[in-house]
Amino acid sequence: MNPGAMTWLLSILYMALFAPLPGRNAAHAGWDKTAERVVQDVSDSVHAREARVTYIDDDGQRIYFAGLSPTEAETGLAVIFYGKAQNGDADWAELGAGIIEASQPPLTWASVDSLISRRIRKDDLVRLDPLLGGISLGPIWLESPGETPRVHSVCAIFETLLSHLLDRKGIKHVWAPSTGQWPDTSAVLKDAAVMDARGARMPFALAGAIRRSGADLSVRMALYHVPTGVARFEQEYPLDAIAGWDPDLERLKWQSSAVTPAAEAPEDTHSVPPPGLLRLSLATSPTGQDGRLGWPPRTPADGLLARAISVTLPEISVAYRLEGDHTHWFILPAELRDMPGAVNANRIAALLNDRRTDTTAKFLLPDFRFSAHSETELVLECGAPFVEVPAILSDPAFRLLDPAGADPDMGLGRWRIHSGTLSEIILARRPPRPWLKAAEDRPETIVLSIDTDPRVRQARFELGETDLHELTDADFLKYTGAVAYLNRIVQSRLPALHVLLFNLSAAPMSDAKFRQAVDLALDRRATLEVLLNNRGTVAPEFLPAPIGWTGGGAHSRAYVQKTTAAARERAKDFRRPIRLALLTPEEDPVFSIIAERIQADLRAISVAVQIQRVPWAEYDRRLAGRQFDLALAAFFPTEPAGLWLSRRFAEDGPENYCGYRNSTFDALVSIRAAPQVAQDWLMQERPALPMFWVYRHAVLGKRVRSADLKEGPFFSIDGIRLLP
Repeated sequence: MNPGAMTWLLSILYMALFAPLPGRNAAHAGWDKTAERVVQDVSDSVHAREARVTYIDDDGQRIYFAGLSPTEAETGLAVIFYGKAQNGDADWAELGAGIIEASQPPLTWASVDSLISRRIRKDDLVRLDPLLGGISLGPIWLESPGETPRVHSVCAIFETLLSHLLDRKGIKHVWAPSTGQWPDTSAVLKDAAVMDARGARMPFALAGAIRRSGADLSVRMALYHVPTGVARFEQEYPLDAIAGWDPDLERLKWQSSAVTPAAEAPEDTHSVPPPGLLRLSLATSPTGQDGRLGWPPRTPADGLLARAISVTLPEISVAYRLEGDHTHWFILPAELRDMPGAVNANRIAALLNDRRTDTTAKFLLPDFRFSAHSETELVLECGAPFVEVPAILSDPAFRLLDPAGADPDMGLGRWRIHSGTLSEIILARRPPRPWLKAAEDRPETIVLSIDTDPRVRQARFELGETDLHELTDADFLKYTGAVAYLNRIVQSRLPALHVLLFNLSAAPMSDAKFRQAVDLALDRRATLEVLLNNRGTVAPEFLPAPIGWTGGGAHSRAYVQKTTAAARERAKDFRRPIRLALLTPEEDPVFSIIAERIQADLRAISVAVQIQRVPWAEYDRRLAGRQFDLALAAFFPTEPAGLWLSRRFAEDGPENYCGYRNSTFDALVSIRAAPQVAQDWLMQERPALPMFWVYRHAVLGKRVRSADLKEGPFFSIDGIRLLP
């Protein structure tokens, strides 16, 4: 086709679409308005954004500000700081520029010159230079029920509207070839890898699908940030029918008979859960992810499953007595004899004796053997005197679970695993158990949603598909500031202790002077206040406040303040460059936030940190094998405190991941010295650094009356109550 003919056709198309001709009816105008909304959303998403300064680093070399997503705040992007003029003028004056160093929702931080930082104050304005370099538009597809998505003339009409309005907005754009299929994000981004006239890659891709449902049309659009693959927005817009524009679209006018009547529609159990059903969405997923119990429990979801379906020996015992120093008697309920599966003292004794090969169980009870004296009497013989045996047997290492058996929970817990897939695990409530408290208002069925993507978990909660959603720091502020969720945010009763571990078998971590330098370089207060939304406290030591702790008289210690000059002085003698790997589990978002702040802080003492995010199974294997330089871990100190410290730091401790060996410390915990004395020794040696006590938060759906998230290492469903 010659250029003249092409120009003529384009002019005719333009007039047909936009000229105020008599035939242009309200339906056509509806499409214009929809396209205008899409283009406005695009413009709002990619143009320069503003934020406010929320925190200034102690050294004045880093400025934090809130309100930007990671795709808006790209690393290396220039930012300009504005503040009110000192003379009281109402206009904002430019204070200076900085470079974005990193972004972790909801905070972004930029490196600035110390001279500039002196002029910047909290709540000053931050403005990003325009991010918009270009849009790759298309392809748009037509989706019809029962048909393969395809490009149609209706798609070309809407694409032309978008292109015209983008031109009017001054947004440069090009067309991407139609080689992908919505919603295949990888194909959309591949299509977006087109070059503009200057040879620059288009940073954004706009793609969509026109959907036909009955007699209705809608268009679903998404704007992707090409470098990261993250969607800026994904929205659905209603469209008025335009069948009269194109004879080929007459078939879009479905008859009402073709639509499934509401009475015959299948019940949607996801959007409207039946009474007695509790759907949970946690920030961590079970390690099994296929309906099997992950054992031993590693993640909060693993722990929730273990606690829901099983019990411990002290929980079901109706009586306990100690004979002499070494013999412990447990009397089991007579109802066990009437239960199916021959759950009696013999089976429980055999199951617990199998735990003698478990490193944690061996450490807690170095030399033990269970035997059945009768069907309901269980005897425990210990090689050494222990007075805390009921507390020891309440440890997860001794839960009455047989993961390899046909009935892993032995029928003793409140719930059983009904079924499981890669996307969810379903628990069903068992008949009442006499050794468990009556719980008429507990749910009949529990569905644990398994998805490592926090955006998917959040979307499902907001659609009403889950009843309790564990909040990540990225969406914490969103829910706490929303009127709809007022008084719907709950937190765990006790926090987790987040600790930075050193591999003491490798240099320079083996040098106490280097560990002290790291301790002095970390800004715990900034991490807690800025990145963790103040949902916890700085941890000055390993043991919590004295409440509930015995035999130690725990005293309060001030946490180590960040002192960069002192840290540099202690690190100056170590050979450069120092490059270390920091190990974290990828499924838990809290670890990533803390890791990124540690990475930034250690840069001040010329230590380059590479964050290694790995799955839980790989994380556990590398911790146990001491295959790391630095590692982040979450601990849950339990009584007795001295025993907990020895598990983590004694030479033969099963969870001594640091490889700490010190005869003085081992002597302190072996003679049952006051826990605070042993802790004081650890704080001098610094085999690990206590960082924070962090609470886990959750938001409740409308069907949940209240939730008391129990203490301990994992969420518990025992305290969740549904509305009648």
